[in-house]
Amino acid sequence: MDHDALFVGLVETKISSIHTREFKLFLGDKWDYFLYSAEGLSGGIMTCWRNDIASFIVKEANSQVVIGELSIAKNGTRCIATVYGNKNYFMRIYLRSSLEMIANIKNPAIIGGGFNYLLSQYDKKGGKKIIYSTGTHDMYSFISNCDFNEVGIVGPKFTWCNNKKGKAFIFERLDRCIINLAALKNIKLAAIKHLARLASNHCPIMLKIFSSGFGRN
Repeated sequence: MDHDALFVGLVETKISSIHTREFKLFLGDKWDYFLYSAEGLSGGIMTCWRNDIASFIVKEANSQVVIGELSIAKNGTRCIATVYGNKNYFMRIYLRSSLEMIANIKNPAIIGGGFNYLLSQYDKKGGKKIIYSTGTHDMYSFISNCDFNEVGIVGPKFTWCNNKKGKAFIFERLDRCIINLAALKNIKLAAIKHLARLASNHCPIMLKIFSSGFGRN
């Protein structure tokens, strides 16, 4: 890993299965993983963590989120949720139900991934103006009622583009990271960095923790 990461969440993997030997060849023996399989060529969530300094116990897994407890040696436990939000509003009700479980825990919690929704017009550049849907209001409600906070961004703020040219080009911020109050108190300084797009029209997002008792990236 070029960014010295401790935990990685991958969404829309389109992977139905992977052999441990293949995974080790890709990331090495110091990494372990959990895979929620894709349905055909759609979806899929994989979480990866450094097994030499941390462990990850999955608490819930479905097509929209993998939730687990990440324990770092001599650095406590925090809840991590990797999200791949369905665009269908009725399916997103199940996602919110899963995430609300995290609101009741006292440990630091981080929720990140592809939410596939826009909170405001500032999350979009180009194309038509956004329509404030019921799903958008529900997510606003979840963030405020469950004491979650967005992490500030370093660099370009948009995470997705439609790869079209001219007036048809659209930028959107579909991927984000939010943390609960316990994590906010534990972290002295944190920021989200949007990395370069490679094989996807989405930017990978990286949570960078600069100086705290919370751990590494």
